[in-house]
Parts: sequence; structure tokens; C-alpha cells
Amino acid sequence: MEGTLPITMYPCVLVLAMEAGHHPNIVWIVIDALRADHTTMDGYERNTTPNIQAIADEAQGTAVSNCFSHAIATRPSVSSMLTGVYPSAHGVNMIENAIPSELQTVPELLSEAGYQSVAISRNSHVSRATGLHRGFDEFDWFGSVSSLLETVDIDILLKYLLGIRNHSVGFSTDLVDHSIAYIVNELAKRNIRRLNQDANPYFMFLHYLGPHDPYLPPIPYQERYLADLGVDRKTAIQVVNHVTEHNWEYNTGKLELTEEESEILRAMYDAEVAYTDACVGELFDFITEQDSPNETLFIITADHGELLGERNVIGHEFHLDDALLNVPLVIHGPGSEHVQSDALVQHIDLVKTLVEDISGEVEQLQGVDLVSDERDWIVSERCQPLDFDDLTDINPDFDPSSIHGDSMRALRTREFKLIRSATETDLYKLPDEDTDLSEERSEITTQLRDELEQWQETFGQPIGTARKANLSADMKQQLTDLGYLVD
Repeated sequence: MEGTLPITMYPCVLVLAMEAGHHPNIVWIVIDALRADHTTMDGYERNTTPNIQAIADEAQGTAVSNCFSHAIATRPSVSSMLTGVYPSAHGVNMIENAIPSELQTVPELLSEAGYQSVAISRNSHVSRATGLHRGFDEFDWFGSVSSLLETVDIDILLKYLLGIRNHSVGFSTDLVDHSIAYIVNELAKRNIRRLNQDANPYFMFLHYLGPHDPYLPPIPYQERYLADLGVDRKTAIQVVNHVTEHNWEYNTGKLELTEEESEILRAMYDAEVAYTDACVGELFDFITEQDSPNETLFIITADHGELLGERNVIGHEFHLDDALLNVPLVIHGPGSEHVQSDALVQHIDLVKTLVEDISGEVEQLQGVDLVSDERDWIVSERCQPLDFDDLTDINPDFDPSSIHGDSMRALRTREFKLIRSATETDLYKLPDEDTDLSEERSEITTQLRDELEQWQETFGQPIGTARKANLSADMKQQLTDLGYLVD
């Protein structure tokens, strides 16, 4: 072909840890639903991520342009980040299941090397209910008003309320309307101060919910991007709320976005990205200014991207387009200067490289060791069980043949993308993801299909048994508010 498929050796691609016996702190930041092509690092027309770009531009920083998520939804994607295996192996899909007890988590593996670990999440998909708390010494989740009041100290809440105009959409009693990234930062700072009193390194996992829909950024950020459109805040919020409320009508074709609605959604999404970027920059500055006994390695990425009207979809449903899979990745800290900015990378590669260097425990891990190996392709999965009856109930005219059926996976090289499901196989020559060349380029189709089948027979086999997630009523309500169809 036009390139080889097997993983090839490439020495010294990445050295993420420090010398033996002295390991760095690790701060792993996940920004929900952030697509790479809406970031400054990717040359986007709006300067949405100047702070993350500045981190990448430092001497110890780098931005990786070809990082691809394992799935198009938070739960399976983060489950891969925190177990180091593909979604088919851990068995966690978009709206069901918790990680198997047979799999160790990253904080469990790192604890053997003396790491303390803390996680902060506002997303119910990343919670005790899905098993992703395992191994963390402290795990804070707040996705409802009651959990917020139970988790967050009163002084932090008071500071948030005093500055609510700068950190919120404005007055609303619905928690989903508020980004709360400020509170994530304040909790992180409190933990950092405590952790730095110990000589042992720490692993901190932070999940920022913005810019997940509904796209309701703080007031100053709304004003920044809406001014160019000549649209007032009230109108924009009405559009966002309408689209959020009728999300499934849009995604099944019962409703269609107007050009004005599309522009407003993009502006409000970009404004959410910009606000989250400011929060990440503020936390980075705080951590680097602290007196810590260890250096700190930062990993800044996203769990998946977002469709903003492409393929007539809003959110992260149905498809395996690059807008949903290509996510930003910025690494800053000891050894990051050795990362190739155009290397093909998946999150489990970072896990394997880190854990292997720190603890040597790699038997479970399925990623590529980036110190010695290089990828020629990536595999991503939809992980979404489709009930076509649900979709046709929303829109009787919805055509199920417009989307792939179950077991949908993508194998992507730098040049081609193969999409395969239980019902069909498509081949695209990138960046075109509309023109199916599977028959015209049958030799390439066969080669990539064989690679995917070999992957499925090895890495795609279940490890253990995925358990049923035990979502509380508050968690189910939050996921419903975020647009998921939750039983």
C-alpha cells in the first residue's frame, strides 16, 4: 500500500518518566467532548485554547496532532484510560456497565510504586457507579446539587457564588447549566497543597465536563464570541436550550438545524472551550508554582470529540468521524520533548509507557510502548448499543440504513480509514469521510479488514466480565440532562 500496517520499531519516541527510583507527579486532565480541530493547536480560526497552546510551546511541552480516542463516549473512553485496554476488552459501552473486577486500574498499578492518587469528576460516567474510583485514595464526584454540597467545602462554594458571573451562565437552579470548572480547580488545589507535603509522587485525574452539551459558557465568554454574530445572549441561550431539549429529534432527522442555529451552537461551544482552557491554564500555573519534592508531568487531552451539525448530528452519536475521534493531546514535563508531534497515539499508549517505566506492571496493558514502538494504525469503537425502535419512535421516518449497525469499529492509518460493522464495510481516503472506496480500492479494503479482524481476535477479546453500573437517581438524572437516553 501506500504504507505498511504492522507496528514498527522507532527508538526513543517518548520518555515520559524520570530516572529510575525518582518518579514524577502525574496530572492527567480530560476535557469532555473537545475535538482537536476546534483548538488553537490545530490552527482553528478562533483562538480557543491559548493557555494549552502556551503549555505546549514551553521547553518541556509538546502538542501531538494525531491522538485518537478509543471511543466516541466518555464511559468507554475513560475506562480505557484508567485500565490501559481497548473498549472491547473492558466491555464498558456508552450507557451501560462498569469495568470488570479482573482488570486493575492505573491508580492501583501506580500505588505499587508508592503513588498517592486523587480523582475529581463531575460526570456520572466517571464515578463509583462505573468502577472508575477503584485504586484512588480520594475520589470526588459531584453531578447533582446534593453531591456538590456533600463534596465541596463551604468556603469554595461561597467564592464560586461571589464570582458566579465570571464562572457561570448566570442565575439558574439547574446544575447542568453551570460549568463548575472553577470548583474542580479549587478542589484540585486543595489536594495539591496536601499531596506536596509528602515525598511520594501523586497521580491526579481531573475530568472537566465542559464543553459537553448543553453549550452554556460563562457570560464573558458568551459575549466574546456572540458579538461577531450579532446575536444577543438571550437568543443564543434559547437556541442552545431548544436544541438540547430536542437533541434526538435533530439527530434522527425530525428537525433540521438552520444556518443561524448552527453558527450559534459553534460559537457557544467554542466559548465553552475557551473558558475550560482558561481554567486549565490557571491550574497549570498554580501547580508549577508550588514547592513540590517531585517534578510534574502534565497530560492534557479529551475523551472524545463532538459533532456540531456534521452528518446532521449534534453531540457524539452514531459515527466514527475524525471530528469525534481526533482529540487534542498536550504533554508537558520530564521527557516530553522526545514526543513526536505527528506520531499516531492512543491513550492506552500513554498508560503503557508510564506504567511500564514506573512499576514494570504491563501484563494487562494493550497499548504501544512509545519508548520503543510506533503505531501505523489506530482502532476506535462506537461502543453504543443501538435500539432502532427507540430512534423510529422519535422519528417514524428515520432510516436505520443511514448509520452503521452494531459492532462498529474504525481502523485508521494516516491515509485511509476502514469502518466496519455487523452490516457493512466502508473505506475512505482521508480527509474525505463521505466517499466510500471499498470496491474501488478493494486491495486496501481487504488488507485493512484483515488487520482489524486480527486485532479483534487478540486485543478485542473480553478480559473478565463487565458488571452492571449502579447509577443513583441523581446520576441518572444528570445523564438525562446531558442528552443520554437512560433507562
